[in-house]
Amino acid sequence: FKTEAVVRTAISFAPISGTDQFAVFFGDLRANAYAVNAITGALVWKTKVEDHPAARITGAPTLYSGIVYVPVTSIEEVTGSSPSYQCCTFRGSVVALDIATGRQIWKGYTVPEAPRPTKRNAMETQLYGPSGAGVWSAPTIDVQRQALYVATGDNYSDPPSETSDAIVAFDLATGRMLWHWQATANDSYVVSCYGGDRANCPESNGPDHDFGQSPILASLRGGQRALVVGQKSGVVHALDPDQQGKILWQTRVGKGGALGGIMWGSAADEDHVYVANSDV
Repeated sequence: FKTEAVVRTAISFAPISGTDQFAVFFGDLRANAYAVNAITGALVWKTKVEDHPAARITGAPTLYSGIVYVPVTSIEEVTGSSPSYQCCTFRGSVVALDIATGRQIWKGYTVPEAPRPTKRNAMETQLYGPSGAGVWSAPTIDVQRQALYVATGDNYSDPPSETSDAIVAFDLATGRMLWHWQATANDSYVVSCYGGDRANCPESNGPDHDFGQSPILASLRGGQRALVVGQKSGVVHALDPDQQGKILWQTRVGKGGALGGIMWGSAADEDHVYVANSDV
């Protein structure tokens, strides 16, 4: 099957509600979500979930009860580095689509406030914010609380938001934000902050400590549950999903860094969490 753009997501698989079809679901780097017939390879539907030119889908769609939950991120922290670019206007989101038709049911932004004009840079380019907090990884479904959890990236511009570098909970049915817990505050960043022309580097320039992986919902011995996630800071966090993200524990396993720390590949059982760390 020929996609419109490169596919970086894993491939999700499920029956299509109300039919005898099975389909595979994925996203591409132009923010298109797809459903493709698993037997024939024919397109079932394609839905563009975000119009921003820097938007893309890198995390796999998560499927539950006839709905496809699609995470949306962007590369605006790269394109936003140019001093002539009006940085920045993208906001991360999760988009809920009908599994049979691709029709949008709801869209929940990780930054509730829409970007607005803020100041001008040294080249007199108009800047905007808040922005960023993309969702790089697959959403996590909590059937018990009828909630969806995502881990977010950094902001791209000032002012920084309270939902960047954070775990954000949404209501499964409506997309309403239920709660959020931030691991690293004031982490606004574009690539040029590390060198080159810093005209668009935010004043609240942080360490670029995104979350690159999905939160893991684990059931522990004794009945307690934990939402466990590793961060590029090199720290593993465990939150209580039944107490609006109350911290259970935090453990540092590495030094962390912009390309280091914990990005992908964690796993958990009822006794342990297993994390892959890099100190690049």
